[in-house]
Amino acid sequence: MGLDYGDIISAFESMDIESIGRERVFSNRKDIKYISTYQELPNIIRDIEQDYILMTVNENHISSYRTDYFDTPHFEFYHQHHNGVLNRMKVRCRHYADGQSFAEVKRKTNKGITLKNRIPFLGDFDDTVLNKSVMNDLGIDRNLMLVKQLSVCYKRLTFYSRSFEEKITIDAELEYQRGLDTLHLKPLVILESKGFSNTHSIFNCRMKDMRIRKSSFSKYCFGLSMLEPVVKKNNFKPLHHRTHKIIDVYELA
Repeated sequence: MGLDYGDIISAFESMDIESIGRERVFSNRKDIKYISTYQELPNIIRDIEQDYILMTVNENHISSYRTDYFDTPHFEFYHQHHNGVLNRMKVRCRHYADGQSFAEVKRKTNKGITLKNRIPFLGDFDDTVLNKSVMNDLGIDRNLMLVKQLSVCYKRLTFYSRSFEEKITIDAELEYQRGLDTLHLKPLVILESKGFSNTHSIFNCRMKDMRIRKSSFSKYCFGLSMLEPVVKKNNFKPLHHRTHKIIDVYELA
């Protein structure tokens, strides 16, 4: 099932990322996340068309991503998130359809603020161990052994509030891969409000009106908890069950 936004995005004012300004990527921000379905997406999008601007990249409204997540051999970053450790981080390499790639580290502070640092990355999809010089440039302990644990592909729509104080991302058609194992969650949609003034945003009010409640959701942790049998996952079971109730696309173990 492919997403066909068609008329539902035609009413939006659009603006190229260069006009918006790449400095408005909200590398430092607070995040509010939601999970929903492909079936609900048209109503969600139409409900914000008067208040948000659709971002384009090279005249494309939809961006395709592949993200490779790196962790220690014993899944230290994953378990920090699972156990609710504050001041934690995730490391990933994001590859864009236009050929650009970036290595990124995302840190979550004990104040709930996300801090992201990224640098251009010249590796390819087959790199299984993160380069030490890249780790050094990202401020990561070079003594760590970081190996690729999971990959996820998805498509994204990006919107900005007219004040440019809030960024909305909508991710759909998620496809996970770990070794030879795959997980397809195409009906699942991840929505996220990013910014420091987003607590009472129009978008978040719309989500409340539609009875779509906030949800803690990490693409990496969710995918790994579904595809890797040896990791701890008790704290993620409520999310598994909630997702299972939203869309019947996989069987829970």
